Amino acid sequence: MWQNIIKTKIKNQAKFISKFDSKVADELINLSKKVLLADAKNCEATAAQKYFKALFGTNFSRESLCWQNSALNYVYAIIRSAVVRNIVSSGLLPIFGVGHDNIFNNFNLADDLMEPYRIYGDRLVLSLVDDDKDIFLSTKEKANLVGILKDSVKIAGKKFSLAMAITKSVQSYKNSLNNGVCELEFAEL
Repeated sequence: MWQNIIKTKIKNQAKFISKFDSKVADELINLSKKVLLADAKNCEATAAQKYFKALFGTNFSRESLCWQNSALNYVYAIIRSAVVRNIVSSGLLPIFGVGHDNIFNNFNLADDLMEPYRIYGDRLVLSLVDDDKDIFLSTKEKANLVGILKDSVKIAGKKFSLAMAITKSVQSYKNSLNNGVCELEFAEL
C-alpha cells in the first residue's frame, strides 16, 4: 500500500510541475516507476526535493522561514485533519500507519493517506504566492486555505469535493484491509 501511495503522490507532483518544468516532470515520472516496497530507494524524498525547487525556486527549502512554508504547513494541517476525521469515523485507529511509524505520532495513518492530497495544497499555495508577503498568514489567507476542502478533484474520472475524495480514499483503504487486496483510490491531477 505504501508503494501505491508514494507512486500516486509522485505522479501527481509530476503532472502539476509539468506546467512549469517539463524536465523535472520527466524526472519525477521516472522516479515514480522506481518506487519499491517501503520506498526502499527513498524516491519520495528525492522527488520532493526536485519538485519544491522547481515549484518555488532553487533557493527554496521546506525548512526555510517563509510565507510559502507557513501556508503549506497550514493547508497540510487542514488536509490532515480531514483525513483524521474520516479515519476515526470509519472505525480505524489513526496511530497504525503503513509507511509512517512513529510511536510519538498518534496520526501515522493520516500522514500516510494524506500524501497524494498534498499536491492540492501545493497548487493552492502557489496560486496565492506574492513575494511581498510576511512569513505570517493573515486571517483572510487562512480562510482562503481552509476553502481547499471544497475544491473539485477527480477520482476515476468522477468529480468530488476534496473532502469527499478523502472520504473515498479512507474507505478504499479500509476495504483493502478487509479484502486483503490493495485497491486504494486517490484523486489524481
